[in-house]
Amino acid sequence: MINSPLTSSEGDELHGRRLVLTSIWVRLDDLFARPPDAPRHVIPTGLDLAGQVQGRLHGRFPSIDGDWLGYGHGLKLTVGH
Repeated sequence: MINSPLTSSEGDELHGRRLVLTSIWVRLDDLFARPPDAPRHVIPTGLDLAGQVQGRLHGRFPSIDGDWLGYGHGLKLTVGH
C-alpha cells in the first residue's frame, strides 16, 4: 500500500490505524484521452475506457504543475460494447 502525506486514516496507534477510502467517480474519457483523428481498432473483448466509473480513493500526490494524481481500487470497468 502506498502511503502519501495526504492518505487519510482513522484509529490510533494503540488500536491500529485503518485507511479511509473515499468514494470517487473517475472520468475515463479524460484519463485515457484519444486524439480526435486517431484511428480506432475495435476489439470486442477489450475494456471500455469511455464514460465514468466509480472507485475508491486511497490517497493522492500533487504534481509539480499543481495537478493531482490519485490512487485507489475498485474501478468497475466493462468489457466490450
